[in-house]
Amino acid sequence: MKDTFLTVKELSTYLNIKGKTIYSWVSRAVIPFYRMQGVLRFKKGEIDVWLKSKCKSIEGIFGL
Repeated sequence: MKDTFLTVKELSTYLNIKGKTIYSWVSRAVIPFYRMQGVLRFKKGEIDVWLKSKCKSIEGIFGL
């Protein structure tokens, strides 16, 4: 199965956050991203894995 690439706008809708936050994360290399001919793209599968890894660390804090 091919992995879908998302634009900043699509990712902000998917995550329900502002595009400005995504640009901030990219500038600090917090989120996995690709720059293709100067345009940012995000692999949906990698974003899902990244999100899951962030949730695990939060679960550990609360002992879930």
